[in-house]
Amino acid sequence: MTTWRYVASRGRDQASGEEAWEVRELYLEDDGNFSFTEQAVTPVGNTLEELQRDLEMMRRDSQEEPHLDLTGDEPRLTGAGDGSVR
Repeated sequence: MTTWRYVASRGRDQASGEEAWEVRELYLEDDGNFSFTEQAVTPVGNTLEELQRDLEMMRRDSQEEPHLDLTGDEPRLTGAGDGSVR
């Protein structure tokens, strides 16, 4: 079964090379495999209330571990700043 949530992803800005954080969608499989959206996602809603709910969900989900680390050769899920691989 696949579940999804928003995830804080750490990468590098292509122009400056500086570290940058974005929000993406993370898809988790029961077997430990995962996938994610290629591009960062933006909040959206048909009404102001829907937009605010999406923003709140992004905020809440981005605080959860694991985070998505895109700074290496291969994407990996890590704990909050501790470098542990999941």
